[in-house]
Amino acid sequence: MPHKKEKILFGAAAAVMIVLAFLVGVSVAPEHRVTVTSTVTLARTVTPGPPVITVKGQRVKINETFTVHCGLSGEAKIPVQVTFLGVRYADKVEIYKADKGYKLLVVEVSIRNVGFKEARVFDRTSLRQWTVSVDKGYTYESKNLFDLPEKVRPEEVKTGYVVFEILADTKAVEVYARVYWADVDVILQV
Repeated sequence: MPHKKEKILFGAAAAVMIVLAFLVGVSVAPEHRVTVTSTVTLARTVTPGPPVITVKGQRVKINETFTVHCGLSGEAKIPVQVTFLGVRYADKVEIYKADKGYKLLVVEVSIRNVGFKEARVFDRTSLRQWTVSVDKGYTYESKNLFDLPEKVRPEEVKTGYVVFEILADTKAVEVYARVYWADVDVILQV
């Protein structure tokens, strides 16, 4: 028969084992975290604004000069500075005359070769590569590209223009231009 002392030691050892089992169980049990999420609803009033041409490209402003590198693939690229000098409206520009209810938008462009060899810049045969978006949402293609400088020698500066025929009661918002020999799209913010 077990002695009273052994019973007490057995009881104490059992109590220690229960406490240790509890502590081990607590340390192994996954930690419970409370995650609070909140939902914020933003109210926004959207008013229709002037449409813009949605193409990727470098955005520029009037009189802002930017540099492109022109040349055929595989050739050394020649740096050329391009500046949109201004935009104006007219009824007639040289050989171009606006139809009744329309006006001409003239975009003046300057190019300057800052490289060491002659560079081609604009391709004058690609009429659809220049468009204008107006405040009423219409898009128009250029009437000409023949008045743009096509190539420029080192240190040479040439100017030219592009003409669009747009409705008389509209205003230009953006002009999309293609610098063909640099493979660059430019968006002029008017």
